[in-house]
Amino acid sequence: MERRLEVTDVRLPLVSFRYTYRFLSDGVIVTSDSTLRFRGRDEIAADLATHGYSGPGARRRDCCESSARSAADGGRWTAGWWA
Repeated sequence: MERRLEVTDVRLPLVSFRYTYRFLSDGVIVTSDSTLRFRGRDEIAADLATHGYSGPGARRRDCCESSARSAADGGRWTAGWWA
């Protein structure tokens, strides 16, 4: 199989690209078009805050994790999330 990547459009924050695959056994060509959206730091921080994350390096508390962890390791409980 051969694979080729081609950037097809750049209009920040969007970048579009195409992968083209050619199967050597029968010559069949398959293409896959994709677009990525690159978000800025402020937008990401706002979305995280909307969903209960706070501060740098904040992580969501695992649903199966004991709440005793907070006192044991100095973690901070904020709106249902470990920070």
